[in-house]
Amino acid sequence: MNKVLSLILLFTPAICFGQSVFQTNQGSVKFTSDAPLEMIQAQTTKIKGLLNTTERSFAFLLPMSSFEGFNSKLQQTHFN
Repeated sequence: MNKVLSLILLFTPAICFGQSVFQTNQGSVKFTSDAPLEMIQAQTTKIKGLLNTTERSFAFLLPMSSFEGFNSKLQQTHFN
């Protein structure tokens, strides 16, 4: 009985404090560049993100080549 109780108490802090980082694979990123010559718009849904509530920080990762919606292939080539 003491061994079981010791194991439960040993892993309880890991369970309680291990939930401060949240992960997502859903989301979208859109950007617009309203330049004098032309407007450039693109978006992507291929995004991964982490949120750390303990450190109050976040990070997102997305492939630059996944952006779509440019006005021309030349814009996409210059962007990538």
